[in-house]
Amino acid sequence: MSQYDGNLSAVGDDVQNADYLSDRLLMRLAKTIGRNNLELGVYLGLDEATIQSKKAEYSSVTDGTFGILVCGVSAPGDENKMLREKLKKEKEEKRIIIACKKESDEKIAGLQKRLGKLEAKETGTCGCLSKLV
Repeated sequence: MSQYDGNLSAVGDDVQNADYLSDRLLMRLAKTIGRNNLELGVYLGLDEATIQSKKAEYSSVTDGTFGILVCGVSAPGDENKMLREKLKKEKEEKRIIIACKKESDEKIAGLQKRLGKLEAKETGTCGCLSKLV
């Protein structure tokens, strides 16, 4: 995308310039974390039928606490300050993965590989929400 348009359409959206991940966007993502699965799915741009059909499937593996994974940094909730600092320092292309904090690092590594992302140095999250897309 050439510029951030205010919508994060799906897990794994490309962000070609870290400058577009403004404080405002990061705050919106942070506020989304901890809300229920339905609200998170709507925020990701998924239609309600998809969310409802998948809700039982993934709600059984997460307590609804989500993190943002950007370039190997896991940032649940108010740790988004760490993300802002990292993004300000690094101007290379980023991918965003939103995932819950359950299951194994291998799942998130598999999701990253499918998205063409570099191997994460730190994770602590899994790719259970990848079932939605």
